[in-house]
Parts: sequence; structure tokens; C-alpha cells
Amino acid sequence: MERICESIFKYLGNELAMGRQIEIRQFGTIRVKKMPSRVGRNPKSGQVITVEEKNKVKWKSSKVLNSRINKDEKIEE
Repeated sequence: MERICESIFKYLGNELAMGRQIEIRQFGTIRVKKMPSRVGRNPKSGQVITVEEKNKVKWKSSKVLNSRINKDEKIEE
């Protein structure tokens, strides 16, 4: 079981690294979003710094999952 999970996560990571969106029906969507560079502050010293551009993983749950966790819909087992 552990090897199956590792294979799935490796596959998902590779797909995201190639810029592809992953959709799991009735669960949600995972995609990569490019965050532009920006000016920030060092919270300890207050010094102004430039935060470089980077990629972030964005997650959006499906309407079905949202309704299930909010008990709007019964979960079928």
C-alpha cells in the first residue's frame, strides 16, 4: 500500500512540475500558480527585501466535497 501511495504522489508531483492541472472528480483540483516577485519586509529587522518570483501549489475543493464536509449531503459508503 505504501508503494502505491508513493507512486501516486510521485506521479502527481511530476504532473505539477510540468505545469499540468490535476482534477480528481468529486474531490478537487490541484494546480501550480506563479506568484510574481514583490517587495516585503523582514519581520525581525523591518528591513525592506525583494521576494523573488516563485511557484505555489493551489488547491480548490469540489462542490461535492464541500457539501459532504458541511453535512449538506450524506456520504455513501
